[in-house]
Amino acid sequence: MDDKHSDKNYVNNEFHEVEKKPESEEVREPVAGEELKENEKPESEEVREPVDGEELKENEKSEREEVREPVAGEELKENEKSEREEVRNSVPEEELKENEKSESKKLNITWKTLMLFTAIILLGAYFRFVGLNWDQGRHLHPDERFLTMVETSLAWPSSIGEYLNERKSTLNPRNVGYDYFTYGTLPTTIVKGAGILLNKTDYDRINLVGRAVSGILDLGAIVFIFLTGRVIYRDNRIAIISSFLLAASVLAIQQAHFFVVDSFAAFFTTVSLYWLSRAQREGKLVDFLMAGFFFALSMACKVSVFTLFFVIVAVSIYRVTSISGIRGNNKILDILHIIFLTAVVSFIVFRIAMPDAFRGTSLMMPSERWLGNISSIRLEMNGQTDPPYCKQWTGKPPVIYPLKQMFLWGMGPLLTLTAWGGWILTGYFIIYKKEFTGLIPFIWIGLLFLHQSTQFVKYMRYFLPIYPFLTLMAAWFLIFLYDMAGKYSRRLWTPFMAKLLIGSVCIFTLLWAIAFTAIYRKPHSRIEASRWIFDHIKAGACLSCEHWDDALPFSFSDKDPARYKQVEMKWYDEDTEEKLQRAFLWLEETDYIVLSSNRLYDSIPLLPLRYPVTVAYYKSLFDGSLGFEKIADFTSYPELCGISIPDQSSEEAFTVYDHPRVQIFKKTPLYSLKRVKEILGNVNLNNIVMMKPVDAPKWKNATFIQEKDLPVYRKEGTWSELFNRNNIVNKIPVIVWAVLLEVLGLIAAPYLFIACEGLPDRGYGLSKTLGMFLVAWLIWTVAGFKLIYFSFSGICTVLFFIVCGSIYLLYRKWQDIKDFLSDNRDILLVEECLFWVFFTIFLLIRWLNPDLWHGSLGGEKPMDFAYFNGVIKSPFFPPYNPWFAGGYINYYYFGFVLTGTLVKLTGIIPSVAYNLSIPTLFAMTGAGSFCVVLALSNKDKKKKNIKEICVAIAGAVFVCIAGNLGEIKIIMDTIASLGNISSQSALYIVKFFYGFIALFQGKVLSVSNERWYWESTRLISHPSDEAGPINELPWFTYLYGDLHAHGMALPLTLLALGLIVSIIRGRHLNILLLFFLALTTGGLWPTNTWDFPTYSFLSFIGLILYYSEKEKKLIISVKKSFIIWMALVLSGYILYLPYHKYYVSGYNAFEIWHGSHTSVRDYLLIHGFFLFIIITALVNEFWYGRNNNKLLKFFRLILKNFDKYSRVMRSYKYYLKTDVKSYFSQCNIILFVFLGLIFISIVHPLAGLCLFISVFTILLSYKRRPDLTGQFTLIIVSITLLMSVMVEFLVLKGDVGRMNTVFKFYLQIWVLSGLVSARVILLIFEHMEKWKKLWKMLWLAVFFLLFTSVMLYPVLSTGAKIRDRFDRTAGHTLDGTVFMNKGVYNFKSRNIQFLSDKKAMEWMEDNIKGSPVICEMNTGELYTWCNRFSIYTGLPSIVGWDWHERQQLSVISEQVSKRISHVKTVYNTPDPWEAYRILRSYDAEYIIVGQLERVCSNPEGTGKFEANAGILWEKIYDNEDLQIYKLIKIDMNKINDIMPLLKRSVPVEEPLSVTVKREELRAVPVNAFRGGRGQTPGNFNEPRDLGTDRENNIYIVDFRNYRIEKFDSKGNFLMYFGSKGSDRGQFNDACGISIDDRSNIFVADTWNQRIEKFSSQGTCLLNIEHSFYGPRDVATDREGNIYVSDTGNSVIKKFDRNGKFIQEWGREVSLSEPWGIISGRKGEIYVGDTGNRAIQVFNSQGNFLRQWKLNKEKCSELYLCSSKDGIIVSDTFNGVITKFDSNGKILKELKVSSPAGVMEDSKGNIIYVNISEDRLVKISF
Repeated sequence: MDDKHSDKNYVNNEFHEVEKKPESEEVREPVAGEELKENEKPESEEVREPVDGEELKENEKSEREEVREPVAGEELKENEKSEREEVRNSVPEEELKENEKSESKKLNITWKTLMLFTAIILLGAYFRFVGLNWDQGRHLHPDERFLTMVETSLAWPSSIGEYLNERKSTLNPRNVGYDYFTYGTLPTTIVKGAGILLNKTDYDRINLVGRAVSGILDLGAIVFIFLTGRVIYRDNRIAIISSFLLAASVLAIQQAHFFVVDSFAAFFTTVSLYWLSRAQREGKLVDFLMAGFFFALSMACKVSVFTLFFVIVAVSIYRVTSISGIRGNNKILDILHIIFLTAVVSFIVFRIAMPDAFRGTSLMMPSERWLGNISSIRLEMNGQTDPPYCKQWTGKPPVIYPLKQMFLWGMGPLLTLTAWGGWILTGYFIIYKKEFTGLIPFIWIGLLFLHQSTQFVKYMRYFLPIYPFLTLMAAWFLIFLYDMAGKYSRRLWTPFMAKLLIGSVCIFTLLWAIAFTAIYRKPHSRIEASRWIFDHIKAGACLSCEHWDDALPFSFSDKDPARYKQVEMKWYDEDTEEKLQRAFLWLEETDYIVLSSNRLYDSIPLLPLRYPVTVAYYKSLFDGSLGFEKIADFTSYPELCGISIPDQSSEEAFTVYDHPRVQIFKKTPLYSLKRVKEILGNVNLNNIVMMKPVDAPKWKNATFIQEKDLPVYRKEGTWSELFNRNNIVNKIPVIVWAVLLEVLGLIAAPYLFIACEGLPDRGYGLSKTLGMFLVAWLIWTVAGFKLIYFSFSGICTVLFFIVCGSIYLLYRKWQDIKDFLSDNRDILLVEECLFWVFFTIFLLIRWLNPDLWHGSLGGEKPMDFAYFNGVIKSPFFPPYNPWFAGGYINYYYFGFVLTGTLVKLTGIIPSVAYNLSIPTLFAMTGAGSFCVVLALSNKDKKKKNIKEICVAIAGAVFVCIAGNLGEIKIIMDTIASLGNISSQSALYIVKFFYGFIALFQGKVLSVSNERWYWESTRLISHPSDEAGPINELPWFTYLYGDLHAHGMALPLTLLALGLIVSIIRGRHLNILLLFFLALTTGGLWPTNTWDFPTYSFLSFIGLILYYSEKEKKLIISVKKSFIIWMALVLSGYILYLPYHKYYVSGYNAFEIWHGSHTSVRDYLLIHGFFLFIIITALVNEFWYGRNNNKLLKFFRLILKNFDKYSRVMRSYKYYLKTDVKSYFSQCNIILFVFLGLIFISIVHPLAGLCLFISVFTILLSYKRRPDLTGQFTLIIVSITLLMSVMVEFLVLKGDVGRMNTVFKFYLQIWVLSGLVSARVILLIFEHMEKWKKLWKMLWLAVFFLLFTSVMLYPVLSTGAKIRDRFDRTAGHTLDGTVFMNKGVYNFKSRNIQFLSDKKAMEWMEDNIKGSPVICEMNTGELYTWCNRFSIYTGLPSIVGWDWHERQQLSVISEQVSKRISHVKTVYNTPDPWEAYRILRSYDAEYIIVGQLERVCSNPEGTGKFEANAGILWEKIYDNEDLQIYKLIKIDMNKINDIMPLLKRSVPVEEPLSVTVKREELRAVPVNAFRGGRGQTPGNFNEPRDLGTDRENNIYIVDFRNYRIEKFDSKGNFLMYFGSKGSDRGQFNDACGISIDDRSNIFVADTWNQRIEKFSSQGTCLLNIEHSFYGPRDVATDREGNIYVSDTGNSVIKKFDRNGKFIQEWGREVSLSEPWGIISGRKGEIYVGDTGNRAIQVFNSQGNFLRQWKLNKEKCSELYLCSSKDGIIVSDTFNGVITKFDSNGKILKELKVSSPAGVMEDSKGNIIYVNISEDRLVKISF
């Protein structure tokens, strides 16, 4: 021990010596022959290099002031002792033996202990065996019932070989018809053996054997926890208390009453950990092996205990490393030796105990069936599947919920608190005290609890294996507290109090056990309820039960339930119109509603958006409004001394098996079908969200405005109250707008003056941005919390408080401000002029082209303007969504609030204000750039020279105005194309040369207008089948005129950068500065989320740089910076809670990008100008910079003296020896980095280039006396380069290719690079005087050439964009709607004049109150004239642009497609009542019927509006081309009076041929079969699938009409069969169809959970039922075998011709919601795997052959058919029909509208079902 201490002291002494090294300000030069000792070398700032007998050359003079290299003959001593010495720890052999002897000392057991333990065992036995037959043979536990059924099917194998053969074993449940078996088979094997021995193997007794075995094993766990406590803690007291607590643990008692696997697994894990505790104490290998043995047995019961093996590994590591005498390498070998042998034993035992997990007789190959089962249960545990019993886990928080259940029910409050208190204290001892006594229970409890509690499914019983060790922790903690009280007895904690605590925990646990076991001492509640039903309800009554629950009453020997009629209510089924109609029938038929547990009514309401009808049903049932009253209530709660303890709030499985609550309701005279329809029928089914329970918490309100707030949104926002076209404001809008901006800037200036002391202009360049930002944020916050309205008065209120604050600060700092103005008026004047020059530039551009729509080149201004109007008209936040009625904008919309606040303040009409917002944002971006560059360039805060101002102006030009080299590329490409060289192999320079000659020969250089502004933002090359990346730049952003998030965020990013630079340059941090920084960076999240991580990280860098000057140690700087930064991030989040509360993101993760990459050429075209400046500056800094680190100085000396080897080597030793310990490690590091960069450059040239420059930049930023703004500049360079690399390998999951990922980050790179380039260009010019004249002239020539090239873009693009107007004769104005005055739009070969629409819009703005819902045509096509009324008036429409809304509402994207379909139905159906019902379901009040609606609809569809005016709606506006109708609110109960009055418009015959644009389909349609919406024969209602027989007759699955319709090959209707219902031959949402070679028709009757077989005449021949869950499709092969895609169970099931089950497959390859299925021409089975977005291919035996992925973001319905070339896939969700060959190669693809079932005729034509238009379409392909 003395040696160890001496070694430790030696190390400490050496450390202190290093700390005491002398410091000096200057390092002297060593003279010739003098040696400079290492510990005498002070660190200096400037040491000149030795002359060495020669005069310094001119290019070496700059090195004179730097650290010199040693002179010839000079040697530097090194202290090598500390690097060569090794400290060796050893323990004397006698001490080691003594330790082992003390560890092996045994703990004696006394008679008292033995008797206590015996009493505990007897107590535990009583608790576990009392009421063992608690359900009186009714098998009321569903899991136990399943295991009992399995047990009765199993048989004892005839030999060991048969037992070990997975395919033949009679103990394998999968061999006796139970293919889905997720438990371990060891429990069933044990119970089967026990049953055979006891001769109790029948169904009604084997479960009692299983319960008895569970109880016995649980008693065994008590025994072994007693033994474990003695081994670990060497204390009988702990062992006794822990065994007592386990004996009285309620969850253990309950599970012992069930024949389930949990008690088995808990017993074997306890035994395994007992042996492991022996291994920890004694270190014997046999103990490790025994631990592995029982670990394998526990795995054979339940594989989820696999985490136990990590405990074994941890203990083996601890045990070996705790032995001091073993050397390091030997320790590793010993650890591996123990782990390997334990793993081998575990594997062998597991192979024997659970042979069904291995394929056939294979020793190691796992069974596919077992793996499939495990994969399925894993998906269920993670919430990826959606069985009914998992709905209870909706919204249950991880960790907290299991702890709550354990606290309240599983263990009780006192025991839970004590157990976890012991666990925490044990962790403290392990981590801080290095005491590892309780290592095993600590790791085991932590691992299993963390694993299980973070799963979606987290039953209490899953935690049973840690219960024994929790009681052990509790016992240890109690004894620890008792011993502490004895040692340190004080008033606050005495031995008596410790005893009282021990007694309280034990007694409370015992009383809770006594109370709980009362449920087993009285009759089961369901049995009691059954007896009551027989006694009180007359025979013949109709009783209802709920599916997935037990039907009552049970039968008795003298009483038969058949006396009652039973109705099964399937409330777990999805809420649809069909379910609603069935519910009406259920309630009509039933006399008594029997709820035999809380299973459904406690779980379904957790999903109110998915089950609104069912939630309304339960609410009205319990409050009595449904017309039923409760007449009986049966409970068997835990009970103590006559006091019941209601535990219904516990998890479902804790109560519904052994003591559920049963309630019986009776129909009363108050019941009526009318009342039921009022309650349930008024539920809006259109807003149902099909969410999985696991997704419910993050979906929040699913982007719907809450019902209580919706009336306020509808009432407010009257356009005529907000705006007046004729007032003075709208006569001089520019002046009003400019004055407001100036005023806001002046208000914000005092705030920035206080906050930004580090900025040369005190933030004045940012003042207008902050002024607008502060007002918008404050009103947004109070309106977001719904405290005041977002209105003129509300904005004035918050503005008043901001003004008051500004005046106060102005008063306090007036003298300072006055002095500042006096000294800096010039620079403020420059900033002011710069802002208004930039504003004027874009004001002029918008005046020349103000249009807010263009048919092909207009971009997304319509969406932006719609949202802009929606924000302005909303009273609260989030703002309502004008493109999704009833919803809110689920987008980063805060930028619209910024400009919308100005609009509400001024009253300028939105179509003008939009065009004022763009110049404002552009000017703010320019002024912000000026401010930031000025701060980065300025060295003397008190002086600003003309160079710095010029550089700041250059920064504004670089960021805002400059373009890339795209225009040069356009010009060169166009010239090259003139040469007419068609050869692809010809060099580009050759093509350009010949084109140049052709140009001189008179050929005209012709470039299409839009290329000048468009092509430069799409420079990155990409394959034709891949969405191209966007490389947008600020000039294009504002020139194109889309008011997008990135454009509105740019001023805020500059504001954030200005604040960060102020921190870096400032003397101290002030609260106001940090608040503004938190406000700004936090505001980027709701403005443009992509910017938040970048600028938030830059704020962290800024804080580090600030503290690096204040603190000597970097680690302290980082710690302080991190704390403040985290506070900023948290504050930024809290400041925008109204946004985060409602926003639902559908894109939350990045993934690896596998597509094409950016070439170096394309990258240089985009960023080449900035990169040229930056690289020049880096080289300049490297060559001429001062205070560089020694590594760079060494490299610099190499380059300057590469011909002087000896001098370089001496310099190497001198410069680098203090940086690293070893010269070799220096070389290795440098070589490794260099080779790594070379390798990356070969694999990915752009990444290599960027990383090389980034490494070089990082080295340059590391200086001895850094310039903080210079360091920040270099760090920004590194960040931009690393971002360039990042987007090459990562992409946002869900992005269109990598379009937006590149777009968003490249824009950030542009802004940061522009700022940096302007800042470093000043340094370049400062050092340029040192350059050689040739280099100087060459560089200036290249610079001006590049600068001229990039400035071509704003010149050429601006003119092109101004010319690109929809109507060039419209005139110049700022009103964005002026194009409508004369504009004519050709749509679908019809001309639409805009003027009539504009007049109607203005009428609506002036006359419609509030913001009611309107209905206008939506074809689903993007960038068309659809949704024009919601765009220009801001009134909410039923649905907007398809793709954009689906992208933003990704969580409910199916709603968008559904709404588009409904809108089409409104305008196309001839049935006025159907249109009226749809309109009422969306609360629509106004219907637009204009030219667009007539072009896109059939005449009878639009004609019904005029025909029924005054009945269902009234005409309120009419001109020749457009009418507006207002819905009449009709009492839905008086529909019978209305129906006779309704009129259908006169039908007009339409030709069968349909014209579709070639670019849309890439095929020409040749024929179309019109069905039309309706119920008459030949009409359809959402048809789904189709098939054809030998006579080429076509069969259509008429989904909503619940029938199959038959047509001949020409489309003539022949017959139909089927109706709605569940009887033979009826359908309940049939989806798929298949016709075999005998013309037999097979139908997937989805929600009747069956397959029906019909003859060609519609006679039902066969029903196949086999535990299906929503089968969607069916297929047949040539042998007559039937294949079913069992969608809900995610498997494929195969049957023979007669319906006999053969096999199933799919789990082994993780099929996820399979839909379409076909048998190919070669007998292969093709499956449309919607969940995995793939086509899976199997052979007819179910063996996997291959698969290919579908390049789609989401698939929901995939229909398949065979083709002569392969297969054809119809993708309903994405609207695509694709032909593949048999290996997945795309042969052809076309885009169509709403395709479903598809087939190919003999001529290769495609016939597909169009769901939305209710017809068949035939097209050539």
